[in-house]
Amino acid sequence: MVQLALPNDNDPDDIRREREAIRKENLTLCSNIMIFLAYLGIFTTAMFLESSDSSSRFADHIRGMLAGGGSDHHAKMALSRIKTPDDMYSFLEQTFVPSLWQNNTDTNQALVNSMYLHPIDVSNRMVGSARVRQVRVAESSDCQVDPMFDQYSISCYPTFQGGGVITPSNEASSPFGPENKFEHTSDPLGVGYSGSMGSYPSSGYMAYLSVNRTTALIAVDNLRKDKFLDLATRAVFVDFTIWNSNLGVYAHARSGGVWASWNSGFIHGSVYAV
Repeated sequence: MVQLALPNDNDPDDIRREREAIRKENLTLCSNIMIFLAYLGIFTTAMFLESSDSSSRFADHIRGMLAGGGSDHHAKMALSRIKTPDDMYSFLEQTFVPSLWQNNTDTNQALVNSMYLHPIDVSNRMVGSARVRQVRVAESSDCQVDPMFDQYSISCYPTFQGGGVITPSNEASSPFGPENKFEHTSDPLGVGYSGSMGSYPSSGYMAYLSVNRTTALIAVDNLRKDKFLDLATRAVFVDFTIWNSNLGVYAHARSGGVWASWNSGFIHGSVYAV
């Protein structure tokens, strides 16, 4: 902003010309600012649109890898066919691990280019390991139907309730498994999940799959033997992060599903990038 400097003789014409020059300069500055804001808006929109399209194709590629395709697809457990927690183990062993822990020309070429991070193909690499997380419910001792069975005490694992201002949460947090090896872990920086059946927190019981294929399969087999998933399981999420070197973007992918109760079976499964 140019400050008004009045001539010594205070000539009205000089003052008027000075004010006119200041007004024109202010208009020029304002127009330049508006042009810059318009350019910034157009540039940001274009970047978002380009990123959205690339990220969408990137996410579709990851979904395709976990779809259980190939010549023997009928023999593999696909996410859409999971009905029980035991099917989840089969999905991890037959589809998830083989899809992301491949040993072929693409992954070998990627290792020649760089030994850093675990490659899943030429352009995509896994950042860290995959995490298997489950949300469990605490056992309830008053599941009998009143009034016919009000004299009995029947235990069960009810539908998950996240809790609120009035109703408490029935999420389990006690250790379980052989020698109570599986402990509840909070994840304050994690992302929960909200679906048609309810909302699930970012906390839970967690296990990790190594970036080594053999070690990852052994970990899945140990989870099966130790009954990591059982009657109390209400949601299972497999989280992993993929970096695409061509696009220079990351995708946090999640595959998993939700059980309303043991008898209702697996009611939802998805793979998405966030």
